[in-house]
Amino acid sequence: MMDWKWAARNLFRNLRRTVVTMSALIFGFTGLALIGGYLFRVERLIYTQTIYLNQSGHISIYAKNGAEGFSQSPKKFLLKPDQVQAVEEFVRSHQGVEMVGKTLSGVGLVSSGQSSVPFMADGFDEAERSFICNHPLVKEWTPEFRDKGCEQAY
Repeated sequence: MMDWKWAARNLFRNLRRTVVTMSALIFGFTGLALIGGYLFRVERLIYTQTIYLNQSGHISIYAKNGAEGFSQSPKKFLLKPDQVQAVEEFVRSHQGVEMVGKTLSGVGLVSSGQSSVPFMADGFDEAERSFICNHPLVKEWTPEFRDKGCEQAY
């Protein structure tokens, strides 16, 4: 019982040190809470933008060595229609699959006659784009990016 009495007396005796220590604890805890909230927000934004807005998805399926070799030789790493259908059926058969979509990618060289610039283009289905633009995670975590990419047709 006597220890608590001494501790309380010591706090009031050194009031300036007590106030500085308490304020440091309060500011430190507040800072940690703000940093934690910021990190959570950024993590959710990156997750949603990568998977939905960039239309990368959770899983991307390529032909063997297609992820590395596609840009050098697109025709060599093109999936045949029967392969695409088999993959779609397999993926759709799993419970919890939210959506299955296809992406048409192409590479090329644009030239103005004096200089040339390589490019890579991706094409997506209109229904996929509409699904992504109206997805609840996209609306909640990336409204500023959603508005820019979805304003044209949706």
